[in-house]
Amino acid sequence: MKVLHKKRLGVSIFIVLAVLIYGYNEWLNSRVIVKNETIEIEGLPEAFDGYKILHFADLHGERFGKQQEQLVNVIKGLDYDLVAITGDMVDRHNPTLQPFFELIDGIRDERPILFSQGNIDDDNDFKAIREYGLEVMDTPYIVERQGQRLVFQKYDFYQPVPEEYRGDVVIGLGHVPFSNDLGYKLLLFGHYHGGQVRIPGYGALIVPTADGIEWVKDQTQIIGVQTFENYAQHITGGLGASAKFKWMQKRWFNAPEISVLTLKMK
Repeated sequence: MKVLHKKRLGVSIFIVLAVLIYGYNEWLNSRVIVKNETIEIEGLPEAFDGYKILHFADLHGERFGKQQEQLVNVIKGLDYDLVAITGDMVDRHNPTLQPFFELIDGIRDERPILFSQGNIDDDNDFKAIREYGLEVMDTPYIVERQGQRLVFQKYDFYQPVPEEYRGDVVIGLGHVPFSNDLGYKLLLFGHYHGGQVRIPGYGALIVPTADGIEWVKDQTQIIGVQTFENYAQHITGGLGASAKFKWMQKRWFNAPEISVLTLKMK
């Protein structure tokens, strides 16, 4: 009887711990954290010293309250000059743009909203997003202040900055982190979801790829700001999750995040 009692007690403790862990993770996934990063850029025009970019990616059809009201309220409380969205707004298992458009409707004002296509967003999604009025950067998008300018362009892995913009600070929007020194001063990416599965006190275990997942080899290369000799890049941790099977599609110990990037003269 004592052995049976101990087994029952052990099972009960395990169930309680599992429920607590799951409940904590659900709470973590229901909140959105804001990360503030400062990025120094050589040659940044003085008029753009302190310019703020709201950067997020990888919504994957996730909703944060009715009509995205929780996420909208967080964003409305932030100070920024431009929104940069670096792809994957749809859920591969239910590819609708409605959750994304609810978010856009909630935050749209006079400030520019730029979008770069992700690996899950297909061409029809891209067309619909363009028709919804977002800047999809078929051509470079230029912001002007006090006679100076900042250039935003869709980032291509192998195409250098066009000759006519070589004298400008050019910021590239991509999705999958794959950076080369092509004349950009800052590259913005998503895709890795901050690791999607994280271990408290250790960091990320896996990151998503186009074909599945892969193990994290270097924590510094999957999230946040990385600085190289001639340029910097920022990888945002993302808002949602993606997986080949729907039942695996969840962030673990990895709160959804958006980032505010403040540009500073170097």
